[in-house]
Amino acid sequence: MASKGSSANEKGKNFERKVSKEIAFALGEEVNRTPSQERFKVRNQGDVNARDYGSILSRFHLELKCHDTLAIPSWWKKTCDDSLNRIPVLVAHLKQSDDLVIMKMSDWLKLLVELKGYIQEKSPD
Repeated sequence: MASKGSSANEKGKNFERKVSKEIAFALGEEVNRTPSQERFKVRNQGDVNARDYGSILSRFHLELKCHDTLAIPSWWKKTCDDSLNRIPVLVAHLKQSDDLVIMKMSDWLKLLVELKGYIQEKSPD
């Protein structure tokens, strides 16, 4: 029987795979989870990354957490500490709940402004 630690690790890996697939489908790009041994080599390697460095996803440092209880302050600190020059984004899943995306309000507002400009640019006059 698997130990509690190994089943928790497997749950985390499965969540990373699930989120990778959802992002890949939404963007129409190849997206992969980053194996843990690779994350230790390069500091701002998130849990999920696009294969193409030109991808919009490359602007973000994604930290994924799948736990039975939330520990947002410690997870957020790690996300920000590891993000370097990328926008820190924490994706958390709590048992029997929707996935949550947590980011700085200032980063979210910048995204809204960019989206507004894109929509205005694309809308017919």
